[in-house]
Amino acid sequence: MKQQVYISSYTDDGGEGIYYYTFEDGKLELQSLAATAVNPSFMVFHPNRKTVYTVDEHRDFEGSGGVSAFERSDEDGSLQLKNTVTSKGADPCYITIDNTGSHVIVANYTGGSVATFPAQTDGTVGEVTSFIKHTGETKVNPARQEGPHAHSINLSPSGKYAIALDLGADKAVIYKYNNEDGALTVANEFKFKAGDGPRHLAFAPFNDSWLYAVAELTNDIVFLEFDEANETLHEIQRVAALPEDFKGDNLAAEISILPSGKFLYSSMRGHDSLAIFAINESTGKLTKVGHQSTGGAHPRHFAIDPTGEYIIVANKDSHNLVVFKIDQDTGLLTEVPDSRVEHRQPVCIKFWT
Repeated sequence: MKQQVYISSYTDDGGEGIYYYTFEDGKLELQSLAATAVNPSFMVFHPNRKTVYTVDEHRDFEGSGGVSAFERSDEDGSLQLKNTVTSKGADPCYITIDNTGSHVIVANYTGGSVATFPAQTDGTVGEVTSFIKHTGETKVNPARQEGPHAHSINLSPSGKYAIALDLGADKAVIYKYNNEDGALTVANEFKFKAGDGPRHLAFAPFNDSWLYAVAELTNDIVFLEFDEANETLHEIQRVAALPEDFKGDNLAAEISILPSGKFLYSSMRGHDSLAIFAINESTGKLTKVGHQSTGGAHPRHFAIDPTGEYIIVANKDSHNLVVFKIDQDTGLLTEVPDSRVEHRQPVCIKFWT
């Protein structure tokens, strides 16, 4: 089955924006530069299958980054810029869309804030409707934790709550979310271990109360239970994502779970691998399976294809994409022969589904 994939790039070292690929039998084929953009570091698709939204990771809007909306062509996959608005904070790094397609929600990393924006019916993105600046810092890592740094925000499966991970403040902020007006209201906070630097999270596909957060600075995976009724998070388990004998520098990055819910993967920048874990379907607890070299340097992002058969890894610093076949019984990965593709500074991979 031929699938469609969009891969975005940082644009300070040869990348030009968002690229359109096809994917079949474990092989990527570049079709076109879908749209030029400035540092489109994360993307999300509207459920109407007509619009692509990006965060533009810069500070060009009087110190803030941008949120952009693109109209997609069904004929050739190209993207036409509709408009861009300020993200209301420096260096936006994450964007998601609510279950109804009414608003997009953004995390501003350097700005240490989160904000919502209307997904307009004309395909544009509207001006900010809700904005919250995070507070706090732990300073365990002075270079990275001198202040709040919102690194992601994800909606709960019910769509009633949004959970933002803040790397600088070592916390998760639990927001009540109203999809009618995009309002975010702080409900509670969860404190990670000082120095964790929480980055991204993934909900288990078969249990709405289980979620897993990757700690960028300690390189741990933290299994949490979300008690939506009481608006709380509880830590259940913590596991190291790096091999015990690895002594180099590493920054954990992305985290994702197979559609079957059997295995979890996280990318390790420095060890340059994907850490592989089995998920116990009864308890949700993790067991380490192993590691797979990503075939390049600094695997910032990766994506599991909708069938759950393949993983595509974006190695930013070695400027390449590598495809791996997933063993459905063990979770182990095998690099697909001749699957490597040169791509300048890849930072986000999204299958068009």
